[in-house]
Amino acid sequence: VEAGRLVTALPTRARRLRSRTYRRAAPATPAVVTFRHPRWPEITVEAPVRELSSQGFSIATDVVESLLYAGLEVDAASLRAGGREVVFRGELRSVTPASGPQQGYCGFRLLPETTDDERQWLELVDETLYPT
Repeated sequence: VEAGRLVTALPTRARRLRSRTYRRAAPATPAVVTFRHPRWPEITVEAPVRELSSQGFSIATDVVESLLYAGLEVDAASLRAGGREVVFRGELRSVTPASGPQQGYCGFRLLPETTDDERQWLELVDETLYPT
């Protein structure tokens, strides 16, 4: 303590922690997303869901082979899980290519087509995040 203030040495390292606004979790039952690539309609992307939240989800895929990039807007996609199908629009928000044994993945912001689709999505997310 110097002049009424606590004085410490500079840290030897800094650690970045990420805080998410919305909780994420792996789906309670296997889930698959399917959509036609908006720029190259001959490409159909079908990939397993890694994790989901109330605002979106991430999929495991080869982002290079699927020609996916951040900012891509998908107009018609469907997510199937546990006997349900949710139709939505979405935007790719992040893309991470494969690195060594780690598979590539990308994050989607979900934009449901109808209020019924939004309700179905939130029910699916609630079942995953808050199982009974």
